[in-house]
Amino acid sequence: MRKTMTVLCVLCTVALAAPAWGATNYWQAGAAGNWTDVPSYWSDGLPTSDDLCRIENGGTCTINSAGAVAADFYVGNSGGKTGNFVINAGTDLTVSNGFGVWNSGSITQNGGSVSGIYRLYFSGGQYTFAGGSLTSCIVDWSGAVDISGGSLISTDYIRLKSGAKLTADAGSVISIAGSWGAPLWSNAATDAGATGLAGLNNVTVDYGGGYDRPVGNFEVAGTDMGAVMAGLTENFALEGLNVASSTGTVAIKLVDASDNSAGAGNEALYVETLNLYAGATVETNGFNLYYLNGTIDANATVDTSGGGGIYQIPEPATMSLLVLGGIGVLIRRKRR
Repeated sequence: MRKTMTVLCVLCTVALAAPAWGATNYWQAGAAGNWTDVPSYWSDGLPTSDDLCRIENGGTCTINSAGAVAADFYVGNSGGKTGNFVINAGTDLTVSNGFGVWNSGSITQNGGSVSGIYRLYFSGGQYTFAGGSLTSCIVDWSGAVDISGGSLISTDYIRLKSGAKLTADAGSVISIAGSWGAPLWSNAATDAGATGLAGLNNVTVDYGGGYDRPVGNFEVAGTDMGAVMAGLTENFALEGLNVASSTGTVAIKLVDASDNSAGAGNEALYVETLNLYAGATVETNGFNLYYLNGTIDANATVDTSGGGGIYQIPEPATMSLLVLGGIGVLIRRKRR
């Protein structure tokens, strides 16, 4: 069963109107409290759609009700102050600008919906997804994220930065609608191991959202080891990549904008399961994409005019048969 989390996108090509910010509204309850139980838990009363909300007093705010609003909402801050935010089933929180966790803060989402976000920040601290959905245009990711349930993540643009960490259950899905086009999936991280982005090995990226999309740049980050199984382990490899459009065309272009892996030469993208559906295009752009299994539809396009290519990794059983076959040929030749 695929475990997914939702960060649904809104169209970010529309210019944002200049916001009319209200008060900075601080959570001031002691150990713990509920968002709506006591208005005095907030320094300026229950938050309004203009408020810049902050939880940085070390306390814990829990929300499980509909109709909550804010302009900005952050847990923790750059000065090392901490806070905790727990989002439970039944929550409907709309945030119009920025939302996220900073430094020593933590957000646990067990369910509910957080929507309307322009920019989502995983900037230090810990965001734990156990259920529910997020709606955001852009994701800036330099902190720790754990995906253990929920719906799926969908955003226009994911920006993995230095310090980004991910743990995820097998079958997790990140879905990118990609209405912006380039860039689409950038990655400046350098740690593909257990202390970094090893969780990508359990994540499938869905791109296209079933609609026409412009070409989106997709960062290759792994060491190019060739078509071998070793490339699929702690090498920024994905569990899966699906590129699809039900209405026309959708395209990704492989790029290497960051030096993620040690060693000289081009980096590469490794995927356990690759599905390019009808109308999908991949521009290899001088880089290699390796996959273990999957489907490349007859009406999908692989553009290798700029160099590079898409290569299937032989299954271990296939390799064993090839080795045994080679040994058999040598034995026959010796007998002759």
